[in-house]
Amino acid sequence: MKPRLSKTLFYFIVFMLSSCSQPKSKDTDSIHIEINKIKKYDIQEIFQKIEIIPLETSKNILLGKLNRIIHIKNKYYIYVEHNMTITIFDNAGRFISNSSNVIGSGPKEYFTMISLAYNDSTGNIEILTAKKQIIKYDIHFNYKEKITIKSPIFLYHNFYPLNNGRYLLFPSCFSKEYNQIHLYDSKKKTILKKTTVDHIYSKFTKTDMPIRFENNKYYFSPIGTTYYGYEINVEDLTLTPILKFDFGKSNISTSTLDQYTSDREKADFLFGQLSYPIPLKSTFNDSIILSEVRYRKKYATLVFNKQNNNYILIDAPFKNNIKKPHYFMFDKNVFYACIQPYYIKECIDMKLLDKKGLAILKNLKDDDNPVILKFHLNFQNVTKSNEPEF
Repeated sequence: MKPRLSKTLFYFIVFMLSSCSQPKSKDTDSIHIEINKIKKYDIQEIFQKIEIIPLETSKNILLGKLNRIIHIKNKYYIYVEHNMTITIFDNAGRFISNSSNVIGSGPKEYFTMISLAYNDSTGNIEILTAKKQIIKYDIHFNYKEKITIKSPIFLYHNFYPLNNGRYLLFPSCFSKEYNQIHLYDSKKKTILKKTTVDHIYSKFTKTDMPIRFENNKYYFSPIGTTYYGYEINVEDLTLTPILKFDFGKSNISTSTLDQYTSDREKADFLFGQLSYPIPLKSTFNDSIILSEVRYRKKYATLVFNKQNNNYILIDAPFKNNIKKPHYFMFDKNVFYACIQPYYIKECIDMKLLDKKGLAILKNLKDDDNPVILKFHLNFQNVTKSNEPEF
């Protein structure tokens, strides 16, 4: 369940390592991390409670391997790639609807899906296709609208709906403009603005959303190897660096790779050595920073309290060989994971379940649909501070 990087992805990284430039801004807060502080913890030191939410199972609702999960407005939107189906469950795991009846080649259907998003301003589910179309449905997959993106870019692999028909678009990693963000107006059918992120160390992935909206602010965290996090002004695409990871002498520098002549040699070096800490995926706001950091073949979870600059680096697995699952989301001091029932006992401590959770666990079957696990962070223990409102 750990995130894994392929060798191909490392080849993508190298080009950007060779050409990136580090921003300098007085607004950037440097986050000083001693990478050698990675430590194994007892899971009870990190979490105070675990909730289990089984996703409804029936012969008509079988999910299999999940590829993407969005949790918003008290609903889970789950995408399964092998059959291209989106299934929606409520906060308690009860089935609401799925997209099986709108998969096809008809004018109101989709046949490919590059990414999906929830449009907070309309309540619609929106699907980005390989034809640069955005198809919109309501929560029961009743067709609403289709728009075609007018752009010379041959493929976008992520998008974020704003209001008034505007979108943030992220070009494919195979495009020359892979390190850009486009502000697109679907009503005017034009790109209003482009901005380039010069210091991305690896390209966006199609399965993660780098934009987070909270407290009337848009936070941008490039997916992949980058030491920076931003606040983004969606009106003019101004990127303001608001944090920078600083691992001291362990930081990656372009000069380190200059000793290698070809991109392949540089990629092989990165893939083989792994002697530098690499923040793979980060999320943050004004109170807390969370990041999955890869270092020397380990995957550590960084929890950083911006109120007092205290942090921990959680090594995997926990003590007693309790596995650390992939957390697909963090919200209000809760880590969210989605795992198969047969794997659940390897990822939890029974002492963190209440009576309801123990009863759910007892009745689970190995071939049931995956379950949502909610790990409630013991913030006071973790960073020795009062729990912020996240």
